[in-house]
Amino acid sequence: MITVIRRGMKSRVYKGLLLVIALALAGAFSLPGIIKMAMSKTEWVIDINGTKVDRNDLVRAIMGQQELVEIFRTYYGENAELFAQLMGLVLNPEVLAFDKIVRDTLLDQATQKLFIAVDREYISQQLHNLPFLQQETPSLVPRYIIGPQGIEMNRLRNHLQKIGLTTADFEDRIEHALERSMTLVFVQHASYTLESEVKNRFIRENSGKKFTLLTIPMSTFLKKVKEQEVSQQELKTFFDAKNSKEKRYWVPERRAGIVWEITPRMYGITVSNEQIEKYYNDNKARYFVESPTKVTVRRIVFNNKQEATNARQKFIADPASFANDAESIATFSKNTHERDFEKAAFLLKNDGDFSPVIKTSKGFEIIQRISREPQTYKSFSSVSNSIRDSLLAQSFQHAFEEDVQQLKKRALQDVTVWQKFVDEKGGASKNIESIVNDNSPLAQVLFRLHKDGYSFYFSEGKGFVVKLSYIDKRHLPSLALLQERVTEDLYQERALTAMQEQFAQLKQESQGKSFQEIAKDLDAKVRTTDWINTKDQETLQKLTAEGVPTTQLLQLEKIGAVVEFTTGKEGHLGRLDDIQAFDEQLFNAQKTQLRRMQLKDAYQISQQAFVASLYRNATIKTNESYNYNQQ
Repeated sequence: MITVIRRGMKSRVYKGLLLVIALALAGAFSLPGIIKMAMSKTEWVIDINGTKVDRNDLVRAIMGQQELVEIFRTYYGENAELFAQLMGLVLNPEVLAFDKIVRDTLLDQATQKLFIAVDREYISQQLHNLPFLQQETPSLVPRYIIGPQGIEMNRLRNHLQKIGLTTADFEDRIEHALERSMTLVFVQHASYTLESEVKNRFIRENSGKKFTLLTIPMSTFLKKVKEQEVSQQELKTFFDAKNSKEKRYWVPERRAGIVWEITPRMYGITVSNEQIEKYYNDNKARYFVESPTKVTVRRIVFNNKQEATNARQKFIADPASFANDAESIATFSKNTHERDFEKAAFLLKNDGDFSPVIKTSKGFEIIQRISREPQTYKSFSSVSNSIRDSLLAQSFQHAFEEDVQQLKKRALQDVTVWQKFVDEKGGASKNIESIVNDNSPLAQVLFRLHKDGYSFYFSEGKGFVVKLSYIDKRHLPSLALLQERVTEDLYQERALTAMQEQFAQLKQESQGKSFQEIAKDLDAKVRTTDWINTKDQETLQKLTAEGVPTTQLLQLEKIGAVVEFTTGKEGHLGRLDDIQAFDEQLFNAQKTQLRRMQLKDAYQISQQAFVASLYRNATIKTNESYNYNQQ
């Protein structure tokens, strides 16, 4: 199977995809020190329905999730945490790894019960699907094994050796990943969508709605609960409960140190114009295609093969007659049409040539080539700078990694070799002020070190050497030091509970009273909205900024329906007053697209429900003697 990967790397599409990912997410994956620790001893850490997962697998999974977390943070930048919360994600590699192991194992067990297997040809095809490999098996295909020309085979072998896997293990895990994917495909295709669901989606997305909204500020409830003094015992009970369940008042561990930045310039690495030009000429068909090869063809479709075969003989004798009955196909490139049709079209050598009779989803076809446009390439001048940067980064990364790997070995006898190395290279130093483990590349390295220890990582075309100089252990301050904060938190929680209870009661009262009547005896504001439509983003953003719960309101589908919604700032009671008239003509125009979108949602829901059922019926145990925090 490794050979299959090597052959697949010759594909222009595949290598182009690799280059995009390698350049967009520049920087090597820093192999964590936990691998060495894990390999020293094997013990089970998770038991899933009797299937035991050993600590080596957990460590590999953590490593893979660290890779994905880094990609996520690179893509979303300073807003990564916010987007993660909106998606319901926790950017904690350990938590993500644990969940992925359990999910994959449950799906493996389901796959076995369903007798699902994939053939070797399909496996070979998917080995060229890099996004799939990096998502499903990130610990097997980390970024650092990807070079400008695709997967570096030596790096792949070295990587597998470092994480304790053989080539056979690699093949087996890829096969299991594909079987899991196939199982979910079968599950999703059991989904369906009703006409009423499609119509409701149209109404949600196109029909405007009017609402009445009753709002009470949190301050009203907070003022009331503060009328009752909190006892010291109540504070202690609250303080202990929050620390037991969610570690609310624990101060996280913080670490400080020094980081030295090493650049390609410090290595004296240069790239000549000849090297750049050679790389361009060797790879322009893979990476630098301006416009791919295109063909224009005609086709005729027949109901049976014999009819098509007889007709082909006639067309060969009288080529001009083909155009009378043929359908002309607009000029196209590869990967835009059905595979068998496309293959036959691009195999035609000359204009006017006929294909053999081929079988497609439409029937039995004969294709005639009308014209062919050869592929064109980006000019050397337009890509030379990016090639130079890529080759420079690759050369530097190789040299830097070789040096630090040697330093790690020598440092076992003499730790000062690290300091000598950065002094020799003239690395620019920067003090690391006290930081928490935010899973950034720097923090990941710093939080694996012992005090006064050194390590390294590679990111964005630069190398970094890190020294840990100070550790402030995680600790829980006394209640006395946090008295004011804990008191305010307790009041806030009581006020929120009171607000939720009040609005649950108001929702019941709204069945027989108007919002104006309800508001008379309360410190409440009542307002009505104009038409609100999900596609009117400007209005939605304005209302959301004013505190209006537009998402919850727009989910109402029946006139008179009421929804309650509370936040840390205020509580809302919303009622749907009117819906714009149904536009039958617009619905019919959008029906096909809406059904496709609704079915896509149904696919996702069915997969989630299937996995949730596996969790619900599973027996999952953890090895209490295993120190998860150590990892």
